[in-house]
Amino acid sequence: MARARSETLHERDVLRQMRLAGIFGPSLSLAFSIIGIILLQYGDVPQQALAIMSIWIIAVASGLCRYVLPRASILVVVAAVPTVFGLLMTGHGVIAHLAPVFAVISGLVLFLRREMHKTFAGIVQSRSELDLSRAEAETAREAATTLANTGPLTGLANRPVFDASIAKDGKRLDGKPEPFLLLMLDLDGFKPIS
Repeated sequence: MARARSETLHERDVLRQMRLAGIFGPSLSLAFSIIGIILLQYGDVPQQALAIMSIWIIAVASGLCRYVLPRASILVVVAAVPTVFGLLMTGHGVIAHLAPVFAVISGLVLFLRREMHKTFAGIVQSRSELDLSRAEAETAREAATTLANTGPLTGLANRPVFDASIAKDGKRLDGKPEPFLLLMLDLDGFKPIS
């Protein structure tokens, strides 16, 4: 009972952290994008481009790393979209041409994230099926062992198990046979009676 309770708490903690990642990841990505756009009024053109590119790269990489949380990863990348507009707002031709490149790469990252999530989900599904198969195999093994070692009518140890037990337990501590007497009765026609 205590183990099930600790697993439940652990699962709750994981779910809570996943929800928090789904909130804070996109929020931080959007906040940094806005900060990057605000900072565009400072510095020269290469510094502006460096600031926007750094923020965009971090957001997109963060979205890619969150592939196990599909909604959060999509929102992190989408929240970086204002950086594309920031590049257009610089008014510098070379930097403005980076905007479509960033947009295309963002789309490719979202596609890659989706494929990674599919692979991850497939691995989780396979693991679950493998665990289920192992549990079924263990149950079948236990049933076969029980069937092989017990009499179907009585549920007691069958003749081979009884013989092995006598051979093992019928010895003294020094390994020499202990003399004893064993009487066995064979009842013909017992099965139809029971």
